[in-house]
Amino acid sequence: MLNSVQPARNHWKKKKKKKRKMKKKSKKGLNKNHVEVAIPISKAEIKVFVWNKITIQWQGIWNTENKGNHLYQIQQKVREGPSLGKSRRERCLLNRIRLGHTRLNPSLHVMGKHPTGHCDIC
Repeated sequence: MLNSVQPARNHWKKKKKKKRKMKKKSKKGLNKNHVEVAIPISKAEIKVFVWNKITIQWQGIWNTENKGNHLYQIQQKVREGPSLGKSRRERCLLNRIRLGHTRLNPSLHVMGKHPTGHCDIC
């Protein structure tokens, strides 16, 4: 009979000890001016943060780069632009026209695909 009573006493002693520890912790918490809470950051939030940092660095390079300055005059900010047209094909065509990447001879001359850039027939 004595053996069965002993484990029950130990169980209640452990519970009392645990309650005392919890009371001490709660009293310590009452003396603090702020609450410390660890909130995990999701993958989506990390992606947004990294994407914003990359865009800031890219904008800095775009602002200081001398090569391709004629494109900077068309669009000063990266990640922003007119989304004209409804389909991807229409947007691509409008961007090619806007940037001067057409199949016309002057554009081909700029890209090194046409010797003079002038019309062969005229």
